[in-house]
Amino acid sequence: MNNPAIYFFVGAILLTSITTALLCRNLIARKKRAFYLAGLIGALLGNTICFVMFFLAGKIYSERWHIFTSEAWTSGNEHGLASMMADGMIFVVVGSLFCILPALGVAFYYARQSKKNEISGAK
Repeated sequence: MNNPAIYFFVGAILLTSITTALLCRNLIARKKRAFYLAGLIGALLGNTICFVMFFLAGKIYSERWHIFTSEAWTSGNEHGLASMMADGMIFVVVGSLFCILPALGVAFYYARQSKKNEISGAK
């Protein structure tokens, strides 16, 4: 596993599952029922957070303390802010496609738990 993209996708799937679980638990606590929407939002939010973490770690690794200067972000090289935004959109969209199924699985689990709680609470 020497490809950093594999680490990104594994981390994104893990972070998406955790984010979706937290969103769904919050919905159960508030007695709301938008679990599948929470799954989709969790996939996008988890991938965005994961990309920012991976990008900043890579930027700090390549630029060292130079990252805190304006030249590191405005230079015309391939590691500027514009290329980061383009790469970020690609990674977030592709990563979200990989993470939608696990996020919807977590949302399905919490939807069933919510129905079980309603049935047992009504008796």
